[in-house]
Amino acid sequence: IFLGFVIGSLINYFSDVLPATRRLSQPVCPECSHPFQVKDYLLSLPCPHCGHKQPKRHFVVLITSVILCVLLQFFPLHGLNFWATIPLLIYLGVIVVIDLEHRLVLVETSLFGLVLMLVYGIAFHGLLNALSGALGGMLIMLALFLLGMALGKVVGILRHKAINEVPFGFGDVVFGTILGLLCGWPAIAAGLLLGIILFS
Repeated sequence: IFLGFVIGSLINYFSDVLPATRRLSQPVCPECSHPFQVKDYLLSLPCPHCGHKQPKRHFVVLITSVILCVLLQFFPLHGLNFWATIPLLIYLGVIVVIDLEHRLVLVETSLFGLVLMLVYGIAFHGLLNALSGALGGMLIMLALFLLGMALGKVVGILRHKAINEVPFGFGDVVFGTILGLLCGWPAIAAGLLLGIILFS
């Protein structure tokens, strides 16, 4: 439970500072930009300067992280022990939170993810299979990205209005490549298909 709290705090910290500064920095209030003290931030207390409350996401992430850590003790991921799962949990948590809040896949998190997932991919499948998965993930998401752009233009022509929002951005192509390193080929194809079906 304590480790789940630590993991949730890290996810919240990275999700707060990376979109704003693109580096590790002191978290600040989004309302008045006043720096948080460590204790106030970890306990998700309101800003001592302006009274602005921390977003509900802080509590959701903390509770979810604690629950996942408890579940992992009883239902470990296939081929991984508890401690080897922690870096994946933190990284994927940060990616999900930033994507949901900002619709961004940062260059910094992408570069880190490529290295992290390459290590896991080589350990799971070997270098060749990991790279094959990365190529497969990239090509699948690139095809969906281009298809989404084409459909957006067709719909825009039919509606006589420009469609700026597309279902897949280029950040999704990058993340498909990163997941391909972890999953290998052909598992990445099945994983992406399942993900699209579940979240569409």
